[in-house]
Amino acid sequence: WFISSFFLGRSYCSFICMGGAGQEVFGQLIKKPPITGSRKKRRIVRYIIFALWLGVILFAPLTNGGFLSINPFFPNVPGNSLPFISIPREVSAGLFMYFGMQLLSFVILTHILGNRGFCQFVCPISVLGDIGSRIGRKLHIPGLKLHSEPEKCVQCKECSHNCQMGIDVCGMVNKGTMIDPDCILCGECIDACPRKVIRFKFH
Repeated sequence: WFISSFFLGRSYCSFICMGGAGQEVFGQLIKKPPITGSRKKRRIVRYIIFALWLGVILFAPLTNGGFLSINPFFPNVPGNSLPFISIPREVSAGLFMYFGMQLLSFVILTHILGNRGFCQFVCPISVLGDIGSRIGRKLHIPGLKLHSEPEKCVQCKECSHNCQMGIDVCGMVNKGTMIDPDCILCGECIDACPRKVIRFKFH
């Protein structure tokens, strides 16, 4: 997914991520708009969580025999051809607890922070997408981006009102730049614009 962000930006968050799908469902039920403003502060929080998450990923294997001892097909019962189905009871309980806590955090954060609150303030994976997108632009790799025609804009701000991430899309159009680290390329601004000012473009 990190490599795909060189070419597709953070579109993974919109079209593939299960957490993103869950937040969209809760967003429709709770109907609280995303928080706008103070975007740099929320990125700082997200990067701190990313650093802690990365530290755990690196530290855990080192304290359990090293990276070479990891079995990527865990849990694997010897002689069983279906390792992913034969999950031990204690592991099943842990997975149930993990995904249950994740769903609960989606509900709570949507209530407090609005739609896509987890994406904006917590998700460490989103940082990988942000970094990959920046690398792609730095290396001038052709990729999926938003393109706008500011001369057509009538300042209705429907694009901003419909943005899942609370981005001032109208402001981006007026500035002539459609790049924002929080943009997940969901296309809601494209659908909302009555003048078809915004569109996807691969360049």
